[in-house]
Amino acid sequence: AQASPENPARAGVYGHGLLDSRVAVTYDGVPDMAREHNYLFCAVDFYGFATGDLVNVAAALLDLSNFPTIPDASQQGTVNFAFLARLLRDPAGFASNAAFQMDGKPVFDRSAVFYDGNSQGGILGGVVMAISKDIERGALGSLGMNYSTLLTRSTDFDEYALPLYASYPDPLDRQLAF
Repeated sequence: AQASPENPARAGVYGHGLLDSRVAVTYDGVPDMAREHNYLFCAVDFYGFATGDLVNVAAALLDLSNFPTIPDASQQGTVNFAFLARLLRDPAGFASNAAFQMDGKPVFDRSAVFYDGNSQGGILGGVVMAISKDIERGALGSLGMNYSTLLTRSTDFDEYALPLYASYPDPLDRQLAF
């Protein structure tokens, strides 16, 4: 069913996977879920762990003393998600914008905002839900294990491993770093 003032969509925030971007809201089954369950999903980049952060991540992999910049940036990403949820909940936010209206009325319900995140969006989504006063509840999907175990088992890590392994050739050093 298409959202309308008479059939308002649920407001949702979507958290993308590792080093992806807000564009993930257009794939990974998110459009199907939105259509099937009448959700309006919005997304921002998970700053610190998004496509735009690849250079910073590479710098950290080459020299692990640069790693603190990644969690520092992800703190801003978490705040950005909280503000996105606030824009969905507040009457002066998206509901007041014509792009989210039909006949001058919002096409989504502001009374509750939900979170859906997968992979990195699932891992960091717990933090987003903990700090946001506007997110009612959420689903954390595709959660994994700790990075020290996960990274070396992931085929997605192969390309990121190259700079790390070149800078830290001793497997014991790498395990300690993980």
